[in-house]
Amino acid sequence: MEKTRKEPPAGTLLIAVDNEEIIRFLGKAGEVRPETFLLFEKGIPGGNRDENFLDPAALPFIALRLLNILSASDPSNYSYYQRRLAEFQARLDSTVIVGRNMIGKKSILDLSWKYGRWLQASAEKVVRPPDAVKDDWASGKGIEVLETALEEALRQKWFIVTDPWTPGSIREKIGKMPLVIELPRPGIDQDIILFLYEIYLQIWDYSREIS
Repeated sequence: MEKTRKEPPAGTLLIAVDNEEIIRFLGKAGEVRPETFLLFEKGIPGGNRDENFLDPAALPFIALRLLNILSASDPSNYSYYQRRLAEFQARLDSTVIVGRNMIGKKSILDLSWKYGRWLQASAEKVVRPPDAVKDDWASGKGIEVLETALEEALRQKWFIVTDPWTPGSIREKIGKMPLVIELPRPGIDQDIILFLYEIYLQIWDYSREIS
C-alpha cells in the first residue's frame, strides 16, 4: 500500500536543502508555500549534496543561511541566533586546526564518497580521484586504474579511507589490504562538530596503533 504524504500544519516553518527536496517530500505544492525556505536557492554547488555538509568551506555559508531564515521568522531572538553562529564558526575553525595537528602529515588515498573535502581541509596530501573516475569505478569501469592506485597506495604506505557509501566494486578490490580506515556515518542526534573531530581522531588513533 502506498504511504500517504502527510502535509505539515499551515504556518510551519519549512527548511529544505533545495527545490528538489521540497518537491520530493511535499510535491509541487511545496514550492509555493510562503513559509518554505531553501538553503541552496540556486541549486547545490559542486553537485554533491552531502559533501557540502562535511565541507568546512561550505558549512559557514549554510550556518549563515540558517541564521537569516530563523531570524526572519523569529526576529526577537536574532542576537541568540547570532551568538550560536559565532560559536559554531569558532568550533569549526578550531576543529580544522586540531585536525591539521593530528593528521596533517598523513598521506591518504580518499576512496570515501562523502568525506573528501573534510579530509582535504587538514591533511597535506589527499589523493582524491575525480568524481567521474569514481563513478566509473562504482559501475565496474576502469577498474585497472583503481588497481594501479591501490598498488601505489600500498607501495607508498598511504592510508586508504572508505566510508559506508563506498561502492562494493571498490571494496572488493581493496579486500584485506593494510592501512584501510572505514569512517562511520554520523548519528541523527550527534553533534556534527564533535563527529567531525572524531573523524580526525579515528585516523590519528589508527596511525598510532600501527606505528
